[in-house]
Amino acid sequence: MNIFLTYLIIGFLASNPIEEKKKTHTISGTIATSGSYCGGVAPSEEMLQNIEATRPMVGFMIYVKKGTNNKLSSCIVDSASTDSNGNYSFDLKPGKYVLLQKNQLNKNVFEKYKQSKLMQVDVDCMQAWWEKGLMSITVGDEKITNLNFHFQKRCFIPLDTPCLRYIGPYPP
Repeated sequence: MNIFLTYLIIGFLASNPIEEKKKTHTISGTIATSGSYCGGVAPSEEMLQNIEATRPMVGFMIYVKKGTNNKLSSCIVDSASTDSNGNYSFDLKPGKYVLLQKNQLNKNVFEKYKQSKLMQVDVDCMQAWWEKGLMSITVGDEKITNLNFHFQKRCFIPLDTPCLRYIGPYPP
């Protein structure tokens, strides 16, 4: 009798889970970059167009945390790396999320730039950028496509870090 009752309870729990599994939806987009002419010998028009051309960012990591802002207490729930065409995707359950790039995983990212004699750091801007993340998204009942990002390469500044100003010498 006890065995029958045990199997009955196990069967009931297996058929009626306490929390219904939520369906996931694909979030996808592309990450691209383009450059800037940074001085020196004037390039030809063709060279300038090549410098400024939009290109996919290969191997760029995007991280996902629950919530609408980046917080140290929030755990990474997913991540994706861009492919050779700059495309990324991940599957998320309905909810609110913030997308981050690698430099936004470290709250004190500005510290490494404060030591530089060639860059000025706007600390308030950097802290706001860290908290905001790349973007906040709300996943509902449908997939999200074309969630695209473009990073303009600034002269002598790391590509994916805003709030910095180059104050060093420029090439002749």
